[in-house]
Amino acid sequence: MATDFSLPVFTVTEITISGTPYRLPVFQTGKTVKVKLAVAPFTEYTGVEEGTTAIYKFTNVEDGKYHKLVDGVQSGTFGVTNGRYIADDSMPYAKLAGGNTFSGNQVLQNNLNVAETLTVILDIIARELFVDAAGTPFITNTPSFNTSVVWKSWVESQIASIVVTPYQESSNLVRCIPNGTQETNKVYRTPKLAALSFATPSVTNQCAVLVAGMGDASQYLNLDSGTLRSYVHFLGVGKHCKIIMRDGFSNTKTMNWKNLTIIFGANDFSVDREFSSMTFEDCDIFAYKNTTFNNCTLIRCRIFHASTYKAYLKGTTTAENCGFLNDPDKSLLSDPATVVGSYKLFLTGGMPADPSTPEIPA
Repeated sequence: MATDFSLPVFTVTEITISGTPYRLPVFQTGKTVKVKLAVAPFTEYTGVEEGTTAIYKFTNVEDGKYHKLVDGVQSGTFGVTNGRYIADDSMPYAKLAGGNTFSGNQVLQNNLNVAETLTVILDIIARELFVDAAGTPFITNTPSFNTSVVWKSWVESQIASIVVTPYQESSNLVRCIPNGTQETNKVYRTPKLAALSFATPSVTNQCAVLVAGMGDASQYLNLDSGTLRSYVHFLGVGKHCKIIMRDGFSNTKTMNWKNLTIIFGANDFSVDREFSSMTFEDCDIFAYKNTTFNNCTLIRCRIFHASTYKAYLKGTTTAENCGFLNDPDKSLLSDPATVVGSYKLFLTGGMPADPSTPEIPA
């Protein structure tokens, strides 16, 4: 008895998504697909592709055991080595038309080719692997199950739809990361490059450099000549960020220092220092010569001077809750009452060695 049937023809490729391997079919169109009787007279039947669906239809095929050939090559994806039976419903083996009931466990030695929907208890095969009634492959349908195997193009479309909000950057804030990678208007490797990156700092365009340091408490950042600018403030992520002040022994800038350790060394400038119009907040200051704070604001700072050197508070300088290793000189203040809550510091082990070095002109 003759039988009509269709065969989908595809190869299987393996891909890995997020560490999980999947096996996906690659449909084969435009092929010459035949079934050949496994015994004499070795009759051949040629399938006709339905559109470009890679589904090949065979008509009026007589009962018997057949091999499948694709472009003249026997395919291992169709039955076993000895071929497969093509039979009608009256034969005593699995029917091609109608349903089959298998009472025992079934073992598949090779690939399973399915032209329609395969439904199993876990439903691990998604309908999106095959084609619709018009022969058009499903490539955009959302898979129904978490375990569904889906098209590569569907995965790519999902990835393309992900919108990532970029890290927000302020044009008035840059970071100083000495061992980082420079990013214009974002990250610089020296304090000077960071400070000079701002185009027009002003009283209405306040700018700041966030000193992130290197994560190593033994490292120092040299603040070289030409770094300081009015309205460009230096903020530290912690007092483990240590700045060696080498931008002049006398400097007047309207700017703030916050949460940093600042070194006024005696090796780069062997004379006393004077700074004007600056605000120091929550800073540790180590000075190796006399230091004059003229018209400055000191808030919760600890100020250590080596030997008999000391801080000179001058003009309208105010000091709120600051500690001094050596008592400050207040004789130059316009009003000594502007020093509030000062206290005496103690330094176990004495002053650390002066880390400053003579500046070599650029």
